[in-house]
Amino acid sequence: MESNAGATMSRREFYGSARENTLWILVVVVGFVFPLLAIRYFPWLDDDATALIRLIAASYTISLLAVFAARRRLFPWASKVPWFQWFAVPVVAVVGALYLIGEFLLLNVVLDRGAPRETRFVVIRRVASDDFRIVPLDRLQAPPSFLWTRHRMPELHVDSVVSVTVRPGAFGHAWAQEYHAVSDDYRSVLRDAHP
Repeated sequence: MESNAGATMSRREFYGSARENTLWILVVVVGFVFPLLAIRYFPWLDDDATALIRLIAASYTISLLAVFAARRRLFPWASKVPWFQWFAVPVVAVVGALYLIGEFLLLNVVLDRGAPRETRFVVIRRVASDDFRIVPLDRLQAPPSFLWTRHRMPELHVDSVVSVTVRPGAFGHAWAQEYHAVSDDYRSVLRDAHP
């Protein structure tokens, strides 16, 4: 194969060895699965809607700078195919950003020493076939709603009340530690709280 510069590359140089390809596949798969597992087992319950966007932007920026700095070691063939290197750097940075996001979520939980508090949430609407939007029971009128996946509690439906043990998080981003269904109708819970 020839690049624009006229340098030739062997098939092995271009595609890599089986060991290198296996390692890259593992890195990519774990990179995508790690933050998904962190989100599934430690649900994010932060009122600040922009916090996740800032986390994603910061993680991608850090990852992009790290991949750019290490591009010659990551892509030893880059001198022969420079145009492909500039495609590979931002793509590999996505995987690094996913690792950083998963690590942030995990450390937010592991290092959390804050006191837990029980908060009741109401399911306000179905978003997709298995997902719901929930809102704190005491803030029904001005809801910053949170996404709640039904696989956590398959018996949920709109107007259900869920009791969630909320932890503040080591980095100040609340997460759900435990949860259980309280009632099928939030109106009855409100009536019992204010007789």
